[in-house]
Amino acid sequence: MTVLLDGVRLEEAAARVSLFDRGFQYGDGLFETLAVVAGRPLFWEAHFARLQRSARLLGLPMAAEALWRQEAEAAIDPAVPRQVLKLMLSRGVGSRGYGPSGQETATRVVYTSPWPGYLESHWRRGIVARHCRTPLLGGAAFATLKTLNRLNQVLARQELTGSGADEGLMTDTGGHLREGTFTNLFWVRAGQVETPRLDFAGIPGIMRGEIIAWLRQRGQRVVEVDATAAVLDEASECFVSNSLIGIWPVRAVGDKAWPDAPGPVSRHLLAWLETLSLA
Repeated sequence: MTVLLDGVRLEEAAARVSLFDRGFQYGDGLFETLAVVAGRPLFWEAHFARLQRSARLLGLPMAAEALWRQEAEAAIDPAVPRQVLKLMLSRGVGSRGYGPSGQETATRVVYTSPWPGYLESHWRRGIVARHCRTPLLGGAAFATLKTLNRLNQVLARQELTGSGADEGLMTDTGGHLREGTFTNLFWVRAGQVETPRLDFAGIPGIMRGEIIAWLRQRGQRVVEVDATAAVLDEASECFVSNSLIGIWPVRAVGDKAWPDAPGPVSRHLLAWLETLSLA
């Protein structure tokens, strides 16, 4: 692992932020997670643009992209075939209380970590998912940002312990499907690809956006919808996505099974993602 804290390279054991950093105190910050293949961060432009947009919305000061890119390149080991790059930004050290003073100096963290040891079968045979009881909270602008406060997802993810499920699907307080605990969700119904609308709650993932664009460029109809979990009973296939896994086909959610997973759309996407070394 290579860590740069405000541009200073540190050993992992020495990589610490202040107890009074607002990222630690309140989750007052943002992050991006990127796949790095052969020394190149995939979809850097889209990830950084989202970080910038989110920082503007939260009023977080942002260093120039050139500095972030320089630090990312310093953290990446070009000899490693695949690794994970994380960008983190907090409002920085502040005084007690929720309200920032406006005098804080942002904390910037860039680090790399080893590639996750996901099972090959997750791509080839698909995963098992389950529905989470923990609702996905929404209704505020920050609910669709990758903030440092992920307690909603942490609690949902805890439900998977001992369940045999690889991912959990979350619904909002109205019962509408929105996303997985760390993935975006897609299914195929009546010949079209559908994915939950995420303007109320949930994170519009970078890989989600790339998948939508890639499919549409090839003539596949992709629609964002509001739907309850019952919609999966009508689906001919289902898959989840994020920037590290690409996609995982889903072979079962609760009592609903897709024994022939991966389905045709999933296989089409997996072939593309193999060219990016993500499948």
